[in-house]
Amino acid sequence: MIAKVNQGISFFIPWFVFLVLPFVYFISEAYAVFAFEIFTAITAVFYILQIETNKVKSMSIVLFAFISVWALLAARSVWVSVDLPTSSSSLIKLLCLLLLIFVTYNSAQTSRSFYTNCFTAAFFTGIIHSAIAISEYIEGAPVPATWLDPGLKEYLRTRCAGIFTDPNVFGAFLSFIFVIILSRLLISNKAQTRIIFSSGLLVCGGAILTTLSRGSWIALACALIYFFVINLKNKEINRTSLRFTYLTILILALIAILGPFKYRIFSIIETDDMTIAQRSLIFKSIARNFSAVPTTGYGLHTFNQIYPQYRMVGGDYPMNAHNELLHSTMETG
Repeated sequence: MIAKVNQGISFFIPWFVFLVLPFVYFISEAYAVFAFEIFTAITAVFYILQIETNKVKSMSIVLFAFISVWALLAARSVWVSVDLPTSSSSLIKLLCLLLLIFVTYNSAQTSRSFYTNCFTAAFFTGIIHSAIAISEYIEGAPVPATWLDPGLKEYLRTRCAGIFTDPNVFGAFLSFIFVIILSRLLISNKAQTRIIFSSGLLVCGGAILTTLSRGSWIALACALIYFFVINLKNKEINRTSLRFTYLTILILALIAILGPFKYRIFSIIETDDMTIAQRSLIFKSIARNFSAVPTTGYGLHTFNQIYPQYRMVGGDYPMNAHNELLHSTMETG
């Protein structure tokens, strides 16, 4: 019975998280959060009950300690938050994400089919969202004023946001899916499988380009470098599949450089780029009065509420700091 439940969870996790949950979120954020909370709570209880029977492996002490400290700092910030309801609901989401780590880790340990389910779910998720992105790009809807530097609008006509309504979130999501599809491609031993997953990788990579999300591009580049470094001596990687991977990445690089996307890439080093200038101004405005930030922070998910008191004339009115370390320090201390 337990083995069958493990199999069911190992199948449900990737399909639910990768494919189903984003569309539920598109329909209603409240429904998505509720479904996520119920799912993580039930599955976590199932695995916690198995700990006593030694069927579930515990995570490393260092990782557990790091996560615990992080959670405690986040929880502490809630009690002193400038907006208790907002911080409380954010803490519940954070704890659910931690439970998801626990559940995913143990599902991978107890079910041999977990990774196969991840690969399959990621492939279909990537294809579906890539189709949405490409159709958006062909449609070419006007770019909102805050989404692109005015100097680039003559070269880049649109940004694709998919069902997430935010190109940066969409790009980050697809980058995550890209790496999972890549993992499956590298261990492929059959020609048909290589063609299928390299095609999925190419389409997904093209969709990431259409988001024009420089943060996602940089994050994906760093992830790929790290991925290949840790797999240098991995004997499971098929050399023929590795060549397919290099070819696919080369094609994507050529599309990026030869197409209009290059203007967005080169704008990363342009100091007068609107978005870079704004983010620099956000950092400066906070740094100027950083000594006034409470030691305990302002509370989870309160940045956009407290930033106005630091704002400099002509600056942005951001939802986040565009700097994870600074953002976390402001909110949790």
